[in-house]
Amino acid sequence: MGFRFRRRVKIAPGVGFNLSKRGVGISAGPRGLQMGVGPRGGHFSVGAPGTGLSFRKDAIKHRRRERNDDLSESTTVAVQLKSDGTVTIVDADGKPLPPKLVKVVRDNHGDELQAFLEQQCSELNAGAEAIARVHLSTPGPDDPARYEPRPFDVARPEPFVPESLGILGWLLPGRRSRIRAENEAGRQAWTDSLEQWEADRKRHEQDEARREVALEEGLRSDQEVMENVLEERLSSLAWPRETIVSFELHDEGRSAFLDVDLPEVEDMPDKTASVASRGLKVNIKNKSDTQVRKDYMHFIHAILFRVIGETFATLPELQEVVASGYSQRPDPATGNIRDDYLISTRATRTDWEAINFRNLEAVDVIDAFDQFELRRKMTKTGVFKPVEPLAMPDRS
Repeated sequence: MGFRFRRRVKIAPGVGFNLSKRGVGISAGPRGLQMGVGPRGGHFSVGAPGTGLSFRKDAIKHRRRERNDDLSESTTVAVQLKSDGTVTIVDADGKPLPPKLVKVVRDNHGDELQAFLEQQCSELNAGAEAIARVHLSTPGPDDPARYEPRPFDVARPEPFVPESLGILGWLLPGRRSRIRAENEAGRQAWTDSLEQWEADRKRHEQDEARREVALEEGLRSDQEVMENVLEERLSSLAWPRETIVSFELHDEGRSAFLDVDLPEVEDMPDKTASVASRGLKVNIKNKSDTQVRKDYMHFIHAILFRVIGETFATLPELQEVVASGYSQRPDPATGNIRDDYLISTRATRTDWEAINFRNLEAVDVIDAFDQFELRRKMTKTGVFKPVEPLAMPDRS
């Protein structure tokens, strides 16, 4: 319930994955692999969609040549991965190839087809893999916010290029005088603009030096500076999906209170993909409801862990963080959607420093919360019951 706090930060999706209520989707149609085949063999080209990158390679020639209308001309074909994991090979018009031509493609491009399917599986599984690794980028408490200088983005004045006198300038005194006068004026104007540019750059560097000092001092003594820097740091995170974090600082920046709007369990990826051992096919399996809940259980702990870590790392004088996560769920009595707190915790800096941030791979992010003051009603299979969040100070 972010309305409890003054500051609200939207952490937008970054380089991570995107979730949807239907899990990880599979796009039908060509996904980066095209081939050209004909009576003398063929070629294939692989492109990374959205990057503009591709390459072309000659394929192995057919072992034997046959008189076949299907192979009478070079043909460009595309590989399509359908939503059920089946693969079809189609021509430039999107029509399925005849079986004989499909065999030509598979005989000459088996390795490329296999690599293509493995790439698709990797992309389809990326969401679930990212969920498992959200907390691994958490900074330690000794990794404070660093000053990022703003660049001086005013271009240096281009050097002045004087006008040549030319033949007429040497022959005509009036023209020669005019060109020389204009060149002198232009050279002086360039000198003046260069001096102004140098002065502006020096002033910018002085301003940045003052900002750096103000940041270092403000992060230890000015609560407004602390809030601004924390907001900037949270909003700049690369994040799996849009998340709202609301926060307030108290006690001159020694205490932080965070509310995190958690994703819903329905947003979790609910499928896994693997290349079939036989045939051109990707096996797509639904995860069990229990596994989806366990993934969700891990994910929401990882989100809270990461946000707490970023807060401690940003604010050197911070001594404790109270963080609570809530989710929108239907009220069983009315059917109306309500905000339910699923977890609420209080961690001191001493608690946080006990974690080995150089070995987060070995940290069970769920068990990590057991060492803090904790309110959580959760089964081993990831079923949560609402809890009352830890209270923030009375501001009245």
